[in-house]
Amino acid sequence: MGFVDLLSAASMPVLKVLIITALGSFLAMHHIDILGQTTRKQVNNLWIEQIRSTLRIGMDQVQVVYA
Repeated sequence: MGFVDLLSAASMPVLKVLIITALGSFLAMHHIDILGQTTRKQVNNLWIEQIRSTLRIGMDQVQVVYA
């Protein structure tokens, strides 16, 4: 495998994430207003709950050791 092939294979996941981020940012813009205010608020609440549950699961797995 050449260097260019390795570089393209390694950068593909990063490009996919950037494309999805750009698309989500475009849809969430107030100027475009495809989603609407209530839908944006519901999506924000969904992400907040997802992050909260992820942090809760992560904190359950942490063991506190007292000296």
